[in-house]
Formats: sequence, structure tokens, C-alpha cells
Amino acid sequence: MTLGLWSLKAEVLLPVILVLVVLLWYLGYSRHRRELFDFYSSLGARHAGNRWLIFPLAELELGRVRVKIYTEGGQGLYTLKASVELDVVGYLKLWRGNILDRTLLRKQYSDNIFVEYEDKEWAEQILNREDFKNWVIGLFSLPAVNFLEIKNKTLTLAWHLGGMSRFKKVVKKEEVLNVLKILVGISQRINSMPSAKVYKESLRSWLTLKLPVLTTLLLIAIGLAGGFYRYKPLCDHEILLVGFKVLTPIIILYTALVLFLVGASTLGQRVILKTLFVCLICTPFISLFFLMWLNGRFDSSKPETIRDTITRKYYLIRGGHRILLAELHKNRWCDSLRVSEGFYMKAKVGDKVEYAVKKGFLGVPWLYRGLTLVE
Repeated sequence: MTLGLWSLKAEVLLPVILVLVVLLWYLGYSRHRRELFDFYSSLGARHAGNRWLIFPLAELELGRVRVKIYTEGGQGLYTLKASVELDVVGYLKLWRGNILDRTLLRKQYSDNIFVEYEDKEWAEQILNREDFKNWVIGLFSLPAVNFLEIKNKTLTLAWHLGGMSRFKKVVKKEEVLNVLKILVGISQRINSMPSAKVYKESLRSWLTLKLPVLTTLLLIAIGLAGGFYRYKPLCDHEILLVGFKVLTPIIILYTALVLFLVGASTLGQRVILKTLFVCLICTPFISLFFLMWLNGRFDSSKPETIRDTITRKYYLIRGGHRILLAELHKNRWCDSLRVSEGFYMKAKVGDKVEYAVKKGFLGVPWLYRGLTLVE
């Protein structure tokens, strides 16, 4: 009875909590939007639409140059960006560094300002200009300025926000306007140069992030369509472990290929770390959906019927109804099996149970036939 009440409470409370979270997010974001509109108006910018259908976008005319101003991050709270369209194509990024950049030996442009680029000859034409150096040092001497980036045909400057209220206390309106004027000056200087001979940042974004994520989603879809849940392993941890064993060599080879295709003298660390991080994050999802389906769907072994004894039963709010079997869980590193509520209520400690397992295509034993009580 107690377990049933807990299940009922969870079913009622979870939707209520979800609605409250969405409501709180909306109220916080509505306040943030009002603050943004007020801030844009104080700069003399006009509302020009929304990014991603949510985040307000403003435009400011400085001379003959149009500057776009917008925010990004959770609720658009974390980063304020200003961008200018360029006539040339290239990739160059300068950012305020930290201890990780020093540890990874990232290339330094000046004190605590790090740089990365693709076309060395093109980038050095910009970086070695005295006026550009003065602009960069002046920009990064201001509080909250995070990075300056040339990407494709766009020049972007970013401030770290931490909330609009905090940002307006730290950065004055006059400083923002001065920074925007400097941004326009940099764009005009860059437009007087030819485009870079090498530009692979868009391909780099695909190979290091989008392709692994899309591949993961495709494999998850295959597992869902194939009914991965019909091939439940005796121990979920084992399919995760096999997933890492199978996929780690593939990830290493893929990372090396990406580094060969889109790496550069100042980009190698980012390419390696980002690719490895994204692929390792995707690995558990591939294991639980696709490899679980693969392990059962292509298993040609004969089922083996096993009898065992229940030694313990318990309920976890997030883990469901679980039982321990004497022989199965004696040496396995997972210590229980999840069962239905009906079976859990009928079964008692000391009862005999019977189930059938198959060895698995990938060597992970899975439940061919679920637990039944034996008289």
C-alpha cells in the first residue's frame, strides 16, 4: 500500500514540478526581455526581430555600418554579442584566457589574451598591425569582454553577462557604445584586406559536434524502431562497459581523422578535446539504445533456462521495484533486477524463480524470458 501511494505521489508531483519550473523560467525570462529592450533603447538601437524565435535582436546604425546586438545562453542571460557583417571570409578568434588555456599551451597574443586561426599568413597580417593590437588591448582591458571573433563573413564581439542587472552595474552604456565604434573600425580595416585562403570552421563545427550528435540520434532511432527494450541485459552496467570498449577505438580513430582534416597549428587542442568530449558524451546513449538492440537482435545463441532464489526485494523512487537473486548477484557487479510492480507484490524473499537468458551478440547476457515464480 505504501509503495502504491509513493507511486501515485510521484505521478502527481512530477507534472506539477515541471509546470512550476516552466512558469518560473517564463517569469524570469519576461523580466529579462524587458531589461534587454530598455538597454537596447538606451543605446539608440531598434528592435529588429528575434533569434531562435525567442531572444530579442536589435540593430544600431553607426555611420554606414549596421551593428546587430543580441544575447545567447540560458534565457539569453550569459552572453551579450555585437556583430558586423564583413566583405571577406576567414577565421580568427581572440579571447580572455584562463589556467586551462595555459595548461594546454594555447597560443598567446598578449598578456592573458589567447588566439587561434587557420590561415597563418592572413591572420598575421591582421594581428601584426599596430592599430589592431591597440584596439584589442583596449577592448580586453574593459570588464566582461570575453572574445573577439572573425568567422566566415561575420565579426563578433562578446561580453559575459551573468544577468542584465549585473552587466549594467559593471559596464557603462558609454563603454558599450565606445566598444561598438571600435568594432566598426576593426570591420572596416578587415574589409580592406583580401579573404583568407583557408576557411574550414564550418566543416570543423560539423565534424567535431554536429556529425557525432546526428549519428547518435540516428543510432538511437534505429534502436527505438528495432525495439531495444526487448533485449534488456541482466546488468545495464555491462552494456555500458561494452559500449566504451567497442566505441573508444572508433572515437580515437575518428578524432585523429578530424584532426587531420580540419586541424591547424593553433586549433589542434580544441579539435581534439571537443571531438573526444562530444563523442564520449554520446557513447552511453549509443550503448543503451543501439548496442542493446544490436546485442539482442543478432544473437544466434540458444536460450538457457536458469532457476534461482530471491534473497531480497526493495523499491527505489527512481529505480523502480527491484529484487536480488542468490546466484545471479553473487559475483555480478550490478546487485539487482528491475521487475514489474505486479511481480514484485506477488514475490516473497525465499521464493524460487525461473528465467531464460541468451549470451548476446556482443557478449552481454540478456533476458530472453522474464522472471516467473516456480511452485
